[in-house]
Amino acid sequence: MTNVPGDTQEKISAFNPIEIEVYFNILCEGFQKGELTFNELRDELKDIMLYDENAVLWTIGAKSGKWYRREDEKWITGTPEGPLYSAYRVEEKLSAISRTCPKCDKLVDSEYRFCPYCGTDVEQPQPEATPQKESPKPASPATGFCRNCGKKIKAQAKFCNYCGTQRS
Repeated sequence: MTNVPGDTQEKISAFNPIEIEVYFNILCEGFQKGELTFNELRDELKDIMLYDENAVLWTIGAKSGKWYRREDEKWITGTPEGPLYSAYRVEEKLSAISRTCPKCDKLVDSEYRFCPYCGTDVEQPQPEATPQKESPKPASPATGFCRNCGKKIKAQAKFCNYCGTQRS
C-alpha cells in the first residue's frame, strides 16, 4: 500500500512517467494544430498531476515540457523515478489516446504504427515470431531521426515508431 494522498476508496492506478510523457506529447500536438488553446492544455495537465511513492506531487510544465515536483510550496525541476500514482482521470485519458503493444505490453501513442520500444507493428495481428527486415538502415542515436524514413524519434526509443527500424 502506498502513502499516496487522496480518497482510499478510489482506485489508484500506477503509471510509468514515459506513459505520461506520451500523453503530454499528444496534448502538445493538439495545441500546435490549434485543437487546444493554451488554457485547455494547462487544464489537461492539471488533470495529470501525479504522486510518487513518497507522496511527492509531480507534473509536466505546459511551456517547458519538463517534469516538476512540489517541494516547500515551490515547483522544482526533476525526474520522477519509479511509478507515479493517481486516483484521478489519468487512466481513461491514456486509454483514449494510446494502446498497448501486443509484444512488450508498453503504452504506444495511437498515431504510431510501430512500437518505439520493441519495433512491433501494433496495427497488424502478430505472428508467433516477427521476421526481421532485410538489412535496415540503423537510426542515428545522436540526432533522434530515423535514417530509414527520416522522421524524428524520441531519444530513448529503441525502434522508429513510424517504420519500425531498429536504432543502432
